[in-house]
Amino acid sequence: MLQVTGDQRDVDGNFTTEELEVWHRDPVECIQELLEAPAFGKENAYTPYRVYRDKMRKNREYGEMATADWWWETQVR
Repeated sequence: MLQVTGDQRDVDGNFTTEELEVWHRDPVECIQELLEAPAFGKENAYTPYRVYRDKMRKNREYGEMATADWWWETQVR
């Protein structure tokens, strides 16, 4: 529990306070759980890929992060 003082005043001119319940979770555990979730199994992309709109492969389509040039450049580094 955490008591926080706000920026509004009560009828007596005192700043109002509020008690908040704070929850914490290890972000690494959260990411691990997401990566292991069967519901997202087919949706996760771990490598970059390119999508083309034509057979000549000249017209690229960008829709997901894995289709962006940034991911390709990052993989090379």
